[in-house]
Amino acid sequence: MKKLVIGLFLLIIATIVIGCLNFKSSDSKEVDSTTVKKDVMNDSILEDDSAESKMGLNRIRFKNFKDKDWYDNEYIRCLRKYLDDYNRGKVRNADLDPYKEKVRGKFVIGSVEPYLLGGLIIRIVFVDYPKNVFSSWVYSSVDEDTETIIDYDVHGVSYEGESEFTKEDIQQFLKENPGQKVW
Repeated sequence: MKKLVIGLFLLIIATIVIGCLNFKSSDSKEVDSTTVKKDVMNDSILEDDSAESKMGLNRIRFKNFKDKDWYDNEYIRCLRKYLDDYNRGKVRNADLDPYKEKVRGKFVIGSVEPYLLGGLIIRIVFVDYPKNVFSSWVYSSVDEDTETIIDYDVHGVSYEGESEFTKEDIQQFLKENPGQKVW
């Protein structure tokens, strides 16, 4: 148990340090990551470029989230669909191509956190390849008038680094945390 807790702590610290700056668009065409960031930033600027407004939209996005919602939500479902589409060849992602065999199976959530530009940063570990950590930015469009989310979009998935996890660690974690699920 202690090893698992230390491993999870190290994974979260490592993923925060590495960062999530190299994303690709979820469209079937590949897009330079600077274009994706620019498009999102322009979207935010059109709404209101103040930090308060950006945080305000995340306030709307996550206002009803309970503890369990952080690990079971539409952002994660959107990511699961994206990975399924990638594996079927419906979506292209050059960042994932070197890991194509490793991103076919089910995954568990390593961490999830709101992203300043909107939506969530989600870090995942695949059950069959627990040594590899991947990160994704899943954006959600918000209707400010009704304060509802109207759409979800994966802005990229990429390899982030290595972990110390084993399949046994993941199984033990799931056993000790029944609220967690395998996606």
